Amino acid sequence: MRKQLRIQWIWAAAAIVLLGMSACSKDNEKDNQPEPSGEATIYNKLITVSNFTGDTSSLTAPDANREVIFYSLELNKPCPEEYLLTNRWDVSFSGVYNTSIGGNYGADPSPYASLGKGGPGKGGVMIIDTPFSKLTSVPANVTFSTRMAGFGLDADGAFGEGLGWAIYDWNGDLRSTVGIGGAGPDQAHTCWARPDRTIIVRTALGNYAKLRIISLYKDAPDEPKTKDPAPYFTFEYVIAAPGTMDFTIK
Repeated sequence: MRKQLRIQWIWAAAAIVLLGMSACSKDNEKDNQPEPSGEATIYNKLITVSNFTGDTSSLTAPDANREVIFYSLELNKPCPEEYLLTNRWDVSFSGVYNTSIGGNYGADPSPYASLGKGGPGKGGVMIIDTPFSKLTSVPANVTFSTRMAGFGLDADGAFGEGLGWAIYDWNGDLRSTVGIGGAGPDQAHTCWARPDRTIIVRTALGNYAKLRIISLYKDAPDEPKTKDPAPYFTFEYVIAAPGTMDFTIK
């Protein structure tokens, strides 16, 4: 009996050790994730990201809110949600088709604050009525939103509120009236990026980036159809060097 109890105790101790090693391994893996480094190679370069995948599970409800996804412009890579309260992400994608773009700001205590609330992020977002290629620097006296929703769908389409970077075409017929959107019923419930709008991001580190979302459909088709896979974001951006607001590509 004592021998049996001793064997059980040894197995229990071994299990505790293994669990501790596993926890340490996960902690080390988390600690070893790269921090935004401020490497010069990322600044004043045109960076293109293709097929950054959002929440593709809600396929039956066009107006469904999607699971939030995060991207680090400074690291040029997606960021897992477990790093929510860190400076390892710069933009969040939430809401309908993940179209609401928010920044990473930790100091706003309001209920609608950034998802980075409570963390070290210094970020924010704003949108201006200027094409990406013509925006050379951050305009003077701009105000950045630190709300979770930030900016998303434009008021010219369904679900829109004010100035947005995209138009949601419920019926697939907005091209004839708005100049952008669908031209037939096979393009109902599609989202269209506005080429005349640019998102400006203040990153979690406090640097500035201009951002243009090109498409939220897989492989960025020029004429998205209702059943095309989404959201798969294709976008491009330029980050100004630290301490500057200049988007000149060098």
